[in-house]
Amino acid sequence: PPPPPSQCSTITIQQTLINSWNGGSQWQVTVTNSGSTAISSLSLTASSSSINNIWAVTDNGSGVYSLPSWISEVNSGAQFQFGYISNSSNKVDFELQTLAC
Repeated sequence: PPPPPSQCSTITIQQTLINSWNGGSQWQVTVTNSGSTAISSLSLTASSSSINNIWAVTDNGSGVYSLPSWISEVNSGAQFQFGYISNSSNKVDFELQTLAC
């Protein structure tokens, strides 16, 4: 993988299993700005192509997701959430690709 981006702030990513069934699962992802500076943009890379449906983030293609248009910044200590359906019972890991303040 590429080296981590230089960061003006930091984030934490937490996932919660909402529902599961034979061959699939639904997850809620909470991204928290754990740094001291507001984040104006970020992009996350998905570790797997098993996402069937995703909402409340912008899908940039090729497994890259960014803040939706209605979120102009994520203040220090604030969070935003998005959800997805996976084609497996396992969660999809998300890794920070870019971050700007």
